[in-house]
Amino acid sequence: MAESRGDRGGDLAQVHTTGTIEPLEPNATRQLSSREGTYRVLPTPPGVVLMRAVEPENVRSIRVAGEIAGPGALCDVFAMIAQVGWRGELVITDVGVSRNLFFDKGNVLGAQTTVEAERLGAIMYRYGGLSEEDLALVAAQTRRGGRFGAVALELQLISQEEVFRCLRHQIEEISFAAFAQARGTFCFFDGFDSARLVSHHVISAQALVMDGVTRTDEIRYFREKIPSSEYVPARIQAVTPPLPDYEATYRMIDGVRSIEELGRVTGRGEFAVTKDVFCLERSGHVGVQPPRRTQNPVAIGDLANTLLRAIHSSADAANKGRELRKGLASFASGGSGAIAALLAGAGPASDGTLDARRVAQNHQNQAGTAADHALRRMLYEYTSFAIFCVGAAAGREREAELSHRLADDLARLEPQ
Repeated sequence: MAESRGDRGGDLAQVHTTGTIEPLEPNATRQLSSREGTYRVLPTPPGVVLMRAVEPENVRSIRVAGEIAGPGALCDVFAMIAQVGWRGELVITDVGVSRNLFFDKGNVLGAQTTVEAERLGAIMYRYGGLSEEDLALVAAQTRRGGRFGAVALELQLISQEEVFRCLRHQIEEISFAAFAQARGTFCFFDGFDSARLVSHHVISAQALVMDGVTRTDEIRYFREKIPSSEYVPARIQAVTPPLPDYEATYRMIDGVRSIEELGRVTGRGEFAVTKDVFCLERSGHVGVQPPRRTQNPVAIGDLANTLLRAIHSSADAANKGRELRKGLASFASGGSGAIAALLAGAGPASDGTLDARRVAQNHQNQAGTAADHALRRMLYEYTSFAIFCVGAAAGREREAELSHRLADDLARLEPQ
């Protein structure tokens, strides 16, 4: 158990001269209470406390562990594990988030996650394996037990080849999300039970690192022209046909479907289609149009989450995440109580995002069938205050950079 650097709230505990450990904040209480038992206190340098449970006796040894201090930190961990060829399980944790990756001989064989957007069903939907209706049907069946992929196969909604393809995409998406993780801890445990692997992929860990770094750099470059995957490409007249590499994507562009939707229709995902559309825009074959304003309350919540995720990531990178979260908690609980009611039971999660469906339900309970104006206004105020908090804690220069980067999405969320 490592002592926190204090860049987020709710996790402080105090070690007394008597040797007793007293949780001082709610998250520390939750974490310690969930680890009831007898522990062995291991020798560590000053400022760090590390304890291992005495039972079970066959607990695996920790090969390496540490604190995540910013985005990209886990790239070095992946590269080291790949180089030495260890067989084991890398567990990456933050408050409410856990990602597990299984390594052997420099390869990643499988992955697990508690993040909903990285679960197999979400991956199948994003890569065109399942429709939204199919996704809901399988999710309803899995509540009674059974693995998502197995249930989808049993219902004959997807082929074995598609499940295998999506499992590979899931490993990639979990790995890329781990590279982007700005805080938390990691532990690499020696060995693992092969029965925990859903499939037996063999993906080079070094290749994942290279792809992850390339993707991060490229998507930052693409975002100058295509701020989000909800933007809509449309063909324009050109003297020459598009290059063969982009012809398949070009044929699917109809001026109606967004990049996200094209990723599902083509089965290639958002990133690959974003790259194609960017190149087609540069070659003069397509134009990129802003997303249509939606009245769907869940979609409005998802838009707010896009902003909140970026704002919290920026604050965490500046070690000001704790100040941001405290400010937002105070903002949500103050005033008339309307925002508190809107966000009731909806989080926020560790990355600052909200449960968009719960927010939509809360809004419906409050406003009935009212227009989306009130929902947009409250979420716009909440995200705008989050940006203000970043400026107050990390400086106006960071606030200005964040406001400029998020300007398009803020404009889409803003009530009219």
